[in-house]
Amino acid sequence: MKTKTRSLTLMAILIAVMLLMGYVPNLGFIMIGPISITLMCIPVIIATLVLGLKTGLMMGLLFAVISISKIFVMPDAFSAIVVDDFGKYGVLYMLCLLIPRVLIPVTTWGMGKAMKTKKEYVNLAVASLTGSLTNTAVYLILVSLTLTPLICTFYSVDAAGAVAVIWGIVLTNGLPEAVFATLICPAIARALKKSVPPIMTARQKEIA
Repeated sequence: MKTKTRSLTLMAILIAVMLLMGYVPNLGFIMIGPISITLMCIPVIIATLVLGLKTGLMMGLLFAVISISKIFVMPDAFSAIVVDDFGKYGVLYMLCLLIPRVLIPVTTWGMGKAMKTKKEYVNLAVASLTGSLTNTAVYLILVSLTLTPLICTFYSVDAAGAVAVIWGIVLTNGLPEAVFATLICPAIARALKKSVPPIMTARQKEIA
């Protein structure tokens, strides 16, 4: 019972952290010069590594819900264009936000299971890197497949320019985010796993 309580408490804390990062301006981002590093995927990765795939999926879905809701309640310049022409771009953009967020725990958990090295930190680091890259890569692939005309309009570029914009985002945002997640998530996950190991083991066996 104590272990279950610890697990539920940890999940509640991660949810609270996710909500704060999502809705408190600039809290979910680290600015290093012109580079913006999002921290939103970190609670999802940690939840997956510590509490298992089911909890990770719930956190990934929460990440998606926050991202989608911010289109309407806290829109940035790009989201504002989507809202202005919601009938044309709205559903596509929501899918671009939903699918990558839900896939973060899937690839994190899958890589964590696939890693067989004797060094736990290495296994956790590779799983964290995979989850972060999944969010960036899948999002940008979906956007390039469905919203290239919108990117061209927003950045005043042609199709080739849109590709350059996407690669620029990968290099200036995606890679730093992946590095940051790889450094932060394993350390936090290792510390938290010690407090809820029975629950984690039971969930892993259940999923397997």
